[in-house]
Amino acid sequence: MEFLKKFDMFRVIQDKDNHLTAPSIYGFLTTVFTFVLLVFLVQGEVFDYFQGYEQCAILSRPMKESGDPDYLTSLVGFPFVPCKYIDVNLTTYYKNVDDLDYSLSYKLFTGTNRDAFDMNTPYIKDQPAGNVGTCLVLARSILGRGRLSLDISVNTRREGYKPEMTATHVIKDVTVASVGFKAGIFKGITDTTVSPLKGRKQVVQTASPPTVFHYYLQAVYTTVDLPNQPTVKGYQQTAVWTQLSDPRATPGVHISYDTSGFASQCSKNYATPSHFFVHLCAVAGGVYTVASFIELMLEQMAKVKRKQLRKEEHAKNTQNAVSTA
Repeated sequence: MEFLKKFDMFRVIQDKDNHLTAPSIYGFLTTVFTFVLLVFLVQGEVFDYFQGYEQCAILSRPMKESGDPDYLTSLVGFPFVPCKYIDVNLTTYYKNVDDLDYSLSYKLFTGTNRDAFDMNTPYIKDQPAGNVGTCLVLARSILGRGRLSLDISVNTRREGYKPEMTATHVIKDVTVASVGFKAGIFKGITDTTVSPLKGRKQVVQTASPPTVFHYYLQAVYTTVDLPNQPTVKGYQQTAVWTQLSDPRATPGVHISYDTSGFASQCSKNYATPSHFFVHLCAVAGGVYTVASFIELMLEQMAKVKRKQLRKEEHAKNTQNAVSTA
């Protein structure tokens, strides 16, 4: 026990001759606690220093600079509808968008595997291959022209249509393609924010009325500033959906989208070495000061306890002396 007391860091000057207070077990315990806490805190500070500080802010979206427009890329598969019965349109307020070739481009791909889709066999209109199997729709529609709706419908009036050709579908991906902008580029930017509809599957029973699915997307312009790298620009998304089953409805998938009036600005910074060392000194000094108060409180409690024990011992000895006399 005496050996452990030698490690007491909280001894203070007690008289004018600069004599230190006697080491105590409470000082040793407080020293161990202080050392462990300091190691834990310094480790966290060092990790944060090399990791950097990431933050995102919401602000009004700036005016888009002139240049090439942005496009929303949608990849939707229909396992029970041949490509012959798929119609693709881009509408705004239930009207077709002017200059369709500029605003919308799409391709259809046929297949036979209902559990997987591929782009190996493009669909060519009026070819027999489009009358059977599955259909994968790859659409590229313009972004930033107000609220638009990408309508992928099942044409129930086309010859050969069958009730089992429902709007059951799998959304392989819906995203805004941007160079360098992808999930994981920043701490808060994930697959859920970049492409929230990715992997969503909706099933319609054959006996159900015609069902149309409505997806509502809002693209949030996002910039990411990383140290010593050019600014990366792209879009995150918010999404909600609903469905409508009605005998008068045209089965299909409608993806309604628009750009948000707000933007997200994310950046990553590193503290300067001087700030880092000042912070370390502040942490060490603060921990030592708090630990000193704790050790002093424990020592005072121990003194009170020892004083009480001495009083009890003195009273007991006095009583024994009186009894003996």
